[in-house]
Amino acid sequence: MIEINDAGYTVKINDAAATYRSGSNGGNCVALAPAVVPAGHPKSGRGPVVALYDTEDPNKTPILFTKTEIAFFQTGLNEGHFDAVFAEAATLVDLEADMAERAVA
Repeated sequence: MIEINDAGYTVKINDAAATYRSGSNGGNCVALAPAVVPAGHPKSGRGPVVALYDTEDPNKTPILFTKTEIAFFQTGLNEGHFDAVFAEAATLVDLEADMAERAVA
C-alpha cells in the first residue's frame, strides 16, 4: 500500500492490485491501481477512484481519477479529441531536438 498526500488528504493506493502497461521496448510503464480517498477529499463520494502513475519514476505524484473521468478520457482518445495535443507535443519534441543539435554544432 502506497500513501500519498493529495489535496491535503492522505490517500491510500493499493499498488499490489495495480494493472501495469508498458511499451514494446519495456519503457513507458504506467500503472492503474485502486485508491481509497478519505471523507472530505474532492473525489470522495463520487464512486470508485483509481490512481494512474509512472512506475519508472516513484517521485512523481500519482493522478487520481474516478471511473467516470477515466471513461470520458478513453472516449476522448478514441474519438480523436486529443489528437491536436499529441501533435503539438510531437512538434515540441522535434523543436527541442533541433535546438539541441544546433547547440552542439
